[in-house]
Amino acid sequence: MGEGAPPPCVICGHSGRGPRARRDLTHGVCVWLCDLHGGDAFTTRRCGMEFAERLAAVWAAAGVANARRTAALDTHIRRIRNAGASRNRPGSYAWPSLRQEAERRFATGESPNAVITELRRDFSGGPSTIPSIGTMRRWFRESR
Repeated sequence: MGEGAPPPCVICGHSGRGPRARRDLTHGVCVWLCDLHGGDAFTTRRCGMEFAERLAAVWAAAGVANARRTAALDTHIRRIRNAGASRNRPGSYAWPSLRQEAERRFATGESPNAVITELRRDFSGGPSTIPSIGTMRRWFRESR
């Protein structure tokens, strides 16, 4: 790995197929993935199970599987399964479209800090007070 080069794809174990990028999961877990393993076609295959099984196997083989990583994989699967489902419960009352946009971006693996910072900047100055950073972090954790 050259100086300044991103880490190898966690699933391939090498430079992978295409550029590598960091993908943020929930529970403070992030991984580096190549285009193939970080793309929607792979991460959503079999309702997210293929992605989750591969990561779980890598972590088990490396001896780093733990409750936090397992919870992140469970949340990934739940997000994929619930992506098309209609919601029976309300979102944040004053900002439902903001929450939907934030959750959509969280689900694609964007950095939660970047999403929260950008959305708070873009929606500030509106007719009502923008949700707090803590509220937006809760949206990320809940991953409905």
